[in-house]
Amino acid sequence: MLRSMLLAAGWMIIITLAGCAGGGAGDDDDDAVATPTPATAIDADGDGYTSDEDCNEQDPEIHPGATEICDQVDNNCNSQTDEGFPTETYYPDQDGDTFGDSDGEVSACSAPDGYVTRGDDCDDTNADVNPTAVEVACNGVDENCSGMDDDHPDRDGDGYDICESDVAGSDGLEIDCDDTVGKTHPGAAESCDERDNDCDGDVDEDLPLNTYYLDADGDLHGTPDETIEACGPPAGYVSNADDCDDDNSTTFEGAPETLADNIDSNCNGYADWLITVSATGDPGYAGDGGPVSEASFNEPHGLAIDRAGNIYVADTGNHVIRKIDTDGTVTTIAGTGNADFFDGIGTSAAFDTPTGLACDGLNLYIADTGNHRIRKYDPRTELITTVAGSETQGYGGDGGFAMNAQLSAPQGVAITTTQDLYIADTGNHVIRMVSPMANPAATPIIETIAGNGSAGYDGDGGPASDAVLNAPAGITVDTNGTIFFADTGNHVIREIERGSIRRYAGTYESSGYDSFDEGTTATYASLDSPTAITLNTSKVVFFCDTGNNRVRQVTADVAEGYVLWTVAGNGETVDDTGAAGAARSVALDSPQGLVIDGDGNLWIADTGHGWIRMLIP
Repeated sequence: MLRSMLLAAGWMIIITLAGCAGGGAGDDDDDAVATPTPATAIDADGDGYTSDEDCNEQDPEIHPGATEICDQVDNNCNSQTDEGFPTETYYPDQDGDTFGDSDGEVSACSAPDGYVTRGDDCDDTNADVNPTAVEVACNGVDENCSGMDDDHPDRDGDGYDICESDVAGSDGLEIDCDDTVGKTHPGAAESCDERDNDCDGDVDEDLPLNTYYLDADGDLHGTPDETIEACGPPAGYVSNADDCDDDNSTTFEGAPETLADNIDSNCNGYADWLITVSATGDPGYAGDGGPVSEASFNEPHGLAIDRAGNIYVADTGNHVIRKIDTDGTVTTIAGTGNADFFDGIGTSAAFDTPTGLACDGLNLYIADTGNHRIRKYDPRTELITTVAGSETQGYGGDGGFAMNAQLSAPQGVAITTTQDLYIADTGNHVIRMVSPMANPAATPIIETIAGNGSAGYDGDGGPASDAVLNAPAGITVDTNGTIFFADTGNHVIREIERGSIRRYAGTYESSGYDSFDEGTTATYASLDSPTAITLNTSKVVFFCDTGNNRVRQVTADVAEGYVLWTVAGNGETVDDTGAAGAARSVALDSPQGLVIDGDGNLWIADTGHGWIRMLIP
């Protein structure tokens, strides 16, 4: 048995050796070595491609047939990288400052790691050096890669830079202490500008000094209390010292004065201050040829001013017209001193209780109340003539010659720049107009423009000719032809504009005074028998609130419309001295005359006291 097994094994060895001798079965390539049977192929990354087909068995996104993307990888195993994508040039950025070195450029469809799109870094080993870096002067480094001499700038072009002379590249001159101003450098002339122009450490040295005054409120007017010596005005200082209140920007010398605020806005030493111009004492008739401070008047009413600045006074109780010259001298220019009627020259003419006055700049118009006429005084000839009214008191003559008309105790008169004459025909309860006064060859015609001749109150908002008035007194006209008049018996101020009438101030239902009316809408306020009325250049209306012993004003207000204030008078009448004082603290007695002079002073006929007073704003 053993022998049989050994024989079989031997034959197997022989057969095997015979096969290895070449050309035997299983030798596919005839190399005398049998080809081994292949093992099963493996797909390690699960992308459907085995290792004998896949060029990367660790990434399932990489295999034959994959879509090529721009990632510097052969995604589709075709031995090409990023084929089909447009390429750009990228530069190595060694120092990480986002600016690359132009010497190491590569082309790729996207930036490889450590590469950037800009290749203009002049030192890729220093992140502080690149085209956007801030240049540090005087250190020998071109931080911003400009290739220029940034280390030694002369920004203002004055020939001086800012580096020490021993720094490489310096211009060798002294250091420029301000390289932003061309007139500032070593050796420059010192000028008065609060700069160290010559770089010697001193400012404005060796220049002449002046005195400047603090302007705390910014109105360009300084206070004399705080000064500084300098060659030119420092910030917040000015060269004048005419501010009397440096905490109020509306208060300085020459500022517009506002009445009724008790503030000395124009720094003239008066805060709405009322002084007595004529002499104190009992009313009388004295002082002609002397100073007004020594003159006496008797119930003065109307006031007027001519273009030369002379003030005219209707000295009613003395039946004369008097003039206060610009030098303060008083003279009687018309009237005999007795109640009578005569046309004539100056003091040979006679009046009876003259009240209202108006001046066209030259000629004076007089409401000769007791004679029921309007008279005219021509200062060139001193001639007094009658321009309206006749010897008969009454109401008539409309449409006819003014001198033939009938008037009744007129108390107010106004003349316009076009020489239209307006009359407050008091006893007839109407406003009348005489025109044309400007044509000496024509005979003036008279017409009624407001009131129906009966006493009462009606017509606001309608035609003035249909309105009802009650004893109108003072009257004035603005430059636009708007008429303002005191409807005395109705205790209101009324306005006529383009033929329509309306109430301007006062309530008409009642008379009196209420302190709550101060600063309120004018048509809500109570008045008492207003008389004289005038306007200033700003068209502020001033009037005598006669029964309340006050002078009041109406001003435009953005929020309230037209607002009423008292500007003079405390409502009392007792005043034995006429002493000066704050205007709203001084007693007046039935004031009935007003006029404003060229300086803005308000002249008041303090009728009951017999004084002429002046409110200095």
